[in-house]
Amino acid sequence: MNQSIVEALGPLGEIYKIEGVTEIMVDAKDDIYYEANGKIVNSDFKLNDDEEILKIIKNIFKLVGRDVSNIKSFADCRLIDGTRFVAVFPPVAMGGYSFNLRKMPDKKLSWEELIKFKSITAEGVDLLKNIVSKWKNVLVIGNEGSGKTTILNNLIELIPENFRVVVLEKNANLLLNRKRLVRLEALDNKIESMPELIKAASLMRADCIVLDELRGEESEGMINLMRNGYSGIISMHAENVLDGLKRLEMKFLAKNYGIDINDVREIIASTVNYVVFQERLPDGQRKMSEISKVEFDNDKYKITPLYIFDKERKQFFLTCQKDKL
Repeated sequence: MNQSIVEALGPLGEIYKIEGVTEIMVDAKDDIYYEANGKIVNSDFKLNDDEEILKIIKNIFKLVGRDVSNIKSFADCRLIDGTRFVAVFPPVAMGGYSFNLRKMPDKKLSWEELIKFKSITAEGVDLLKNIVSKWKNVLVIGNEGSGKTTILNNLIELIPENFRVVVLEKNANLLLNRKRLVRLEALDNKIESMPELIKAASLMRADCIVLDELRGEESEGMINLMRNGYSGIISMHAENVLDGLKRLEMKFLAKNYGIDINDVREIIASTVNYVVFQERLPDGQRKMSEISKVEFDNDKYKITPLYIFDKERKQFFLTCQKDKL
């Protein structure tokens, strides 16, 4: 428990101290939510006015030595324990001050725990281990709050111990414990720094480069690295496997305007070997909904599911043998 954060949150420090709380969301002085154990809770906590919200925001940013008195849009930061904080300010925030605080978990969930919670099966973990050990490129996708970070944490642990891994993050929020690991964080947590991190990674004799949450212009550099022989793992927001590939298309096209879309699809399909889709279901459960192989056929993506979660039968199914990878 980080006591300085508890104090900076003022009355909302009581929410922060609740066991299992991972995120606090303040939409307005009387509209406050938090997530605990995967469930969104409508809190009874209320603040007096916008000034009290602003005071909390200023207190949090003081913990990292920043004054946000003159901000008129938004600001974000990572606290010393990895907690992520973002606040929006009037006039951009039409309803008044608002913020999100996402706690860095004390520990990551292991594959064994994910199996116990029925988020994946041992067969699914074995499949992922086989994919990663074969130097394949993987795109990890999921909707907001689906557990992509947890899956990325554990995928990195599956990378063979003799591989040198370079991890690139806008905000350092992964929990990693392995040797042969280099971590790079964007300067001042700015997305504009990510292409520079990719350039640095390309010079570091990496066996595998991991990019946590691909957002935009860095997509070209990362895709080119993987096309040139680097093994890579990328995470990104998406709603399903095809949506993930199409979003990757659009991000690549943003820096390569004018390239024929079929050429872009062929580039993507020859670069991304597998897509791992982690999903948060409406009831709050997190599931490894799909692991699919990606190929290119007749100007289209050929997506072959290898492992799926059947929502109707509420069962996981392995649809291939390891020797078919």
